[in-house]
Amino acid sequence: MGLLKKYQAHINVEWCNKGIFIKYLFKYVTKGADRGKVIIQRLRNGELDTNDGQTKPVDEVKEYLDCRYICEQDACWRIFGFDIHRHYPSVERLPVHLLDDNCIVYDPDTDITDLASEEFLRKTMLTEWFVANQLSHAGRDLTYCEFPSKWTWDSSSRSWDRRRRGAGKIGRIYYVHPSVGERYFLRMLLLVVRGAQNYEDVRTYNGVLYATFKLACSARGLLGDDKEWYDAFDEAAAWATSSQLRKLFVTMILFCEVSDEYSFFEKVWKLLADDIQYRFRDLIGNAQYQLSDAELKNCLLDDLLSLFSRNGARMRDHNLPERTTNLEPASGNRLIQEELSYNIEHLMGEAKDLVSKLNEEQLSAFKEITETVLNNMPGFFSVSGFGGTGGRTAHSRFKGDKIASIVAAVYPELSTRYSERPCLQNRAILTPTNEIADSINSHVVSLIPGESREYMSSDRIAKSPGTHASYDLLYPIEFLNSLNGNNFPHHRLILKKGLPVMMLRNLDQASGLCNGTRLIITNLGDMLIEAQIITGTHTGDVVHIKG
Repeated sequence: MGLLKKYQAHINVEWCNKGIFIKYLFKYVTKGADRGKVIIQRLRNGELDTNDGQTKPVDEVKEYLDCRYICEQDACWRIFGFDIHRHYPSVERLPVHLLDDNCIVYDPDTDITDLASEEFLRKTMLTEWFVANQLSHAGRDLTYCEFPSKWTWDSSSRSWDRRRRGAGKIGRIYYVHPSVGERYFLRMLLLVVRGAQNYEDVRTYNGVLYATFKLACSARGLLGDDKEWYDAFDEAAAWATSSQLRKLFVTMILFCEVSDEYSFFEKVWKLLADDIQYRFRDLIGNAQYQLSDAELKNCLLDDLLSLFSRNGARMRDHNLPERTTNLEPASGNRLIQEELSYNIEHLMGEAKDLVSKLNEEQLSAFKEITETVLNNMPGFFSVSGFGGTGGRTAHSRFKGDKIASIVAAVYPELSTRYSERPCLQNRAILTPTNEIADSINSHVVSLIPGESREYMSSDRIAKSPGTHASYDLLYPIEFLNSLNGNNFPHHRLILKKGLPVMMLRNLDQASGLCNGTRLIITNLGDMLIEAQIITGTHTGDVVHIKG
C-alpha cells in the first residue's frame, strides 16, 4: 500500500495461499528472469485521461510472448542445451509390479505377438534386483530401496552393476494406492525385505511362505491391525508369568493403540488369570475349591483396575468389561496403601549402606536435611553447580578418533563380561549429540557375541479432519522412515541378547519401567522383548516390552 500511494501506480501483487504442492513455491521463480513493465500515461489533475489513445485493452498473453526478456547467459545456456534444473542427491525411481505385470511402452504398429515373446522387455529394475541377488552376495544386505546406493542401473543392458565410484543414488519406489491391492502390499514388503531372489522370497517370513503379499505384511506386523498385538501377546505367553502378562496387557492398552480393546481382553483373559485360581485356594486353605469363570474374571478385573490406577489411568476410559457383581475393591486410600506396603526393613538396610558411602560434606548435608524433616522444621535447600565443572569432557578430548578407546576404558573386556550385571550397573557413557550416541551404540552392539535382531518402526502421518488427499503421495512411508527427529528413536533398531539398553519413556513407573531405567536384554522375539532391570528399586525384575 505504501508503494501504491507514493508512486500512484498499479502493482500486481500475487499471493500464494496454499503450499500443499511444492511447485507453487517456485512457480514464478522458474518462469525466467524478472522483468519490469513500464507504461507512460498522461495524467490530468491526478486522474487518468480517458481520451488518451494508450488506454486500450491489453493482450497480456501476446505481450508476454513478444516482450519476455531472456538474458544473454540464459540464452546461451539454452542454445547449448545445458541442463536447466538439477536434483541433488540423485534419485532413482524404482518400479513395482507383480509377476509378469510390468509396464511396456511400444509403438502402436508393433506386432503384439513378437512383443510378448521378447525376453529383453520382461527385464525391469525389480526383476533384475532378484537376479543380482541370485548372482552375488554383495547386495543381499540391502532392500530394494537401498539398492541404488551401492549398485547402478544400466538401461542399455537392463541390468544392475556394482557401483565403483561416485556417490550413490537415493531409491524411491513409485507410489501405489492402497485400493490397488496386492501391488500395494508388495510395495510395503519391498521397503523392509533384504536380498530377495524372487517373489516367493518377498512373501516368506520366518521360514513360512505366505499365499499373498497381504498375509506376509500381516505376519510382519506392517498392517497396523490388532493381529500384531495378538501375536506379540501369544509370544509373551510362552515366556512370562501371569503377573507379567497382566502388566504387559495394561501397557499395550495404554500405549499401543489397540483398536478393539474388548475383543483383545476376551481373547487373552484366561491367560491373564491363570494364577488367580491358585492364589484364591491358598487364601482360603482349600486346594479343591474351583472359581467359576465369572468369579475368575471379576478377580482379574480387580487386579487390572489396580494396575491401571498405578499407571495413573482409569480402566473405565477403555473398552473393557465391567464386573458382573457390585462388589468393590477394598476401600481406602490407594496411595497411602501403596506407601505403607514397602518392606521397611529392606529399605532401612539399603539406606544405611548408602549413608556409609557419603563423604564428609555429603554426610553433613544429609544430616541437616533429615533433621529438618524429622523435627518438622521449615528449610530451604538447593543444589547447584557451574557449567563445565570437571574440565574437558571425554568426547571433547577424544572427538571422532577413539570411540573404541572410550568403550574399552568404560567397559573393559565387554565381549566376555557383558553378562555380568555389576559390570554394567555403575557405568555409562554420556554423549553430547545423538550422532555420537548412535556411533557408540553400533560399536557396542558389534562387540556383543550372538545373532542380532532387527526391529522397524511403524510410521504414518496423523491426519486431521480436512487433510488433503495428496498427503500419502507427498509423504511416502520410506520418507517418514528416514526422519530422525529429536527425542524420537530411529526407524531401525538392532538388538542382541545380553545387550544393555535404556528406557526412553515412561511405560509403567510402578514396575520400574520409566525414562532412564537400564535393562539387559534376556530374550528377543519377533514382536516382544524380554529384559531384566539392573538399576533402581526394581533391580532383578524381568519385564516384557512390545518390540
